[in-house]
Amino acid sequence: NSYGGISDVALKTNIVPARDYWDDWKKLKYSKWQWTNEYEKDGDEAKKLFGIVAQDLAEVFPGCTYDTDEGLAVRTSVVNTISGRVLQRAQERIEDVEGAVMKSVLDWKAEAKALRAELNALKKQMAA
Repeated sequence: NSYGGISDVALKTNIVPARDYWDDWKKLKYSKWQWTNEYEKDGDEAKKLFGIVAQDLAEVFPGCTYDTDEGLAVRTSVVNTISGRVLQRAQERIEDVEGAVMKSVLDWKAEAKALRAELNALKKQMAA
């Protein structure tokens, strides 16, 4: 099964880049839990789940939750979209680090080559 929504650019206006959610995302608390009604019925055998508790999410991203008759709910499509932006930012950061590491490696290789040449010149001088 899959689901989706219309996202055609022809239907949109005022399109601007999304902000960076990096620091906010790090504030989210992931938890393990069991639903109370299942725990009351099955005890420790109740299914164990993992994710974000709505109240914890609301502290960081209030627009990602909404009230229902059963309790606070999560707008998972919005959370998924934000997580995609965070992943995109992580990819950018990784690529920046990779670039810096490669530059350092090339600089070290060039320095090592220069030092080898200097060492060889000194050896020749000492042998003469």
